[in-house]
Amino acid sequence: MIRRRMPLLLFEDVDEAAKYLAENNPDSILLDGLDQAFLGVAESAGELPVALYDQRKILEILVHVDGMSYDQAVEHFYYNIYGLKVSNGSPRFLYGMSNSCLYRGDKLGI
Repeated sequence: MIRRRMPLLLFEDVDEAAKYLAENNPDSILLDGLDQAFLGVAESAGELPVALYDQRKILEILVHVDGMSYDQAVEHFYYNIYGLKVSNGSPRFLYGMSNSCLYRGDKLGI
């Protein structure tokens, strides 16, 4: 079996990622006012690329910038953001772990 190697895509900023999304998935959606929660682009085989957001950071923005209570922010997120459905352009949301291995590279020998 021959495997193709995909180039590593690293975006300098949200605008560069938005340009990539517009060229590769015109239906993709970027969320207004949530640039600080934007993580990049999510892709998988057989699917078009979409925007990827940090759910915890979205809630922080809704609470600290928009002045919502935590409960209001959660309700707003699930009703107005998470529930947004566009055929092939809906963003994806990352739900992190409080003890993420990303921050424990020393224990993994990295």
